[in-house]
Amino acid sequence: FGVILLYSFFHCEALKLIKPLSQKGTLSVTKLNALILGVNKYSHDTSICILDADTGDILFTQAKERISSRKHDGGSITNLLHYGLESIGAKLSDIDTVVSNNHHNRVLPYERRVKLYQALKYVPEDYTNDLNLLPHAKHFELSHHLAHAWSAIATAPFSDGLIVVMDGMGESYKAMVEDMSGAEEHSGDYMHDLRLLKAFGTKDFVGKPTSLYP
Repeated sequence: FGVILLYSFFHCEALKLIKPLSQKGTLSVTKLNALILGVNKYSHDTSICILDADTGDILFTQAKERISSRKHDGGSITNLLHYGLESIGAKLSDIDTVVSNNHHNRVLPYERRVKLYQALKYVPEDYTNDLNLLPHAKHFELSHHLAHAWSAIATAPFSDGLIVVMDGMGESYKAMVEDMSGAEEHSGDYMHDLRLLKAFGTKDFVGKPTSLYP
């Protein structure tokens, strides 16, 4: 779940605010503020994390397989989010911001086409459910490998160190360049490696970083 937690941290800077889960698990909620939802979906191990946007408290975190009894269950978050909101006494409209994990492919461009895919019977019906798409909320997307790196930062017992991400598949360079060049209508909603290089330069990077453009 470390990766999923950091999808939410990207938007609210909750790295400065995060508090650990109590020993009993889910935190009790007396008054709900706006909520931030971190999401991994459409790939294997669909899972979510719900945070209080003001305090950074973790209110709910769970994998879909825990409610479906299907190991590594993927697909939409429809049933999982319904379960999570019910668990903390919240409504769908309480979610202000959604941060999705780009695992195998870009999520937000895909979701802008998913109603067409559903009409053509290419995807399950629950893919177009509001509990999966959350059309009322602000949406951002986070590089899968940055999420791995930032989850290590959040749980590390020290303030300085070197983080190495070793994964079975690389980030899509094409997707990063398309976002940087403004090729997509909604370019700018995707936080990835090249945006960090452009924002902070190469001074503190080890080795020779990838060019911003091909």
